[in-house]
Amino acid sequence: MAKYKKRKDGRYQANIIIGKDGKTGKYIQKVIYAATIRELEEKKSKLVTSLADGTYADDKHTTVQSYALQWLQAEKQNKAASTYNGYYNIVHNHLGNLADMELLQVKRTDVLIAIAALEGHYDLQRRLRMTLNQIFESAIDDGMLYKNVCRNIPIGKKPKTSQRNFTELEKQAILTADLDEREEIFVLLLYYTGMRRGEILALDHTCINFHAGSIHVQTAVSLQKNQAIIKTPKTEAGNRYISILTPLYKKLYTYVTNLKKNGGYYLFAGPSGEPFSKTIYRRFWKKIRNKIQDRYERISGAGTTSVTSVFDYDGMTPHRFRHNFATMLHDAGIDAKEAQIILGHSDIRVTLDIYTHLDDQKALPMEKMEKFLNKMG
Repeated sequence: MAKYKKRKDGRYQANIIIGKDGKTGKYIQKVIYAATIRELEEKKSKLVTSLADGTYADDKHTTVQSYALQWLQAEKQNKAASTYNGYYNIVHNHLGNLADMELLQVKRTDVLIAIAALEGHYDLQRRLRMTLNQIFESAIDDGMLYKNVCRNIPIGKKPKTSQRNFTELEKQAILTADLDEREEIFVLLLYYTGMRRGEILALDHTCINFHAGSIHVQTAVSLQKNQAIIKTPKTEAGNRYISILTPLYKKLYTYVTNLKKNGGYYLFAGPSGEPFSKTIYRRFWKKIRNKIQDRYERISGAGTTSVTSVFDYDGMTPHRFRHNFATMLHDAGIDAKEAQIILGHSDIRVTLDIYTHLDDQKALPMEKMEKFLNKMG
């Protein structure tokens, strides 16, 4: 096996003669890279074969977007739907000034300009940088670039954001909305367990142990290309048992009992008996939100001349239910370590961030100051 140069980044490099300059008589070389010698040999063989049979095409004028589309198809097609859609959005909508530039012509300043164009949108900036890094690294491996100009590109600091808890009016609307039985069980599971949406959609009746008073969370649904894919938790922390709280127990018991009598398996199944598809779920959740909104507006008096109240429709999400449940754990005096287990956080820092934020919102006790002011009378 031939000896190849190993670069500082760990990749192997080979120089292949692809032709001769008609004016100068000098040989034209193409540099190819790969993570392993075996992969490099395979690339070299394919290139040599294409040169021999006349199928080799000069790719020096390839634009960033045209290469990005090929990369997206080759590298991300089989990823989870949410992952693929995230990359698709960046490649199709946010390459900015880079889209029509030739790969070989892109400079560091061009990348900085593209990222700066998304100022005020930290997550888009982060995702653009991440995507460009992967695209340029792939182009290097394909021998189309020799350097990744996106490496170590800075972006602004992530803005501090916090998930808002439900207001008392929102809580009242959630718990008294005119929901059918299945809709109500879904909402109560969100409200009283803090489970993730995908975890609830994956529940079957064998996960519920009413004798022990617990729900075994051991799978989750990933909604990909309008199909429900059952997956195991990403981390061990996701596999856990959650107690069935009293406000949920009786209604869940009735629901599961009837489900089993009717030969059902999944708590939330489509016509085929399988877990909800993306389309079915979206329709299901839209109905729930509409009913909660209707109830909210009725009890708030929205639309009358004396009361103006706007329902936060976009903010009524399953994740917000999860944050609200974390707040309930905090207010009930459950420590962060126990809350981490209940919520299925793999990293205690995620739980601590929520708890710290909630603590910061509370006013410090001022008993001593009150006493001092009373004495000053």
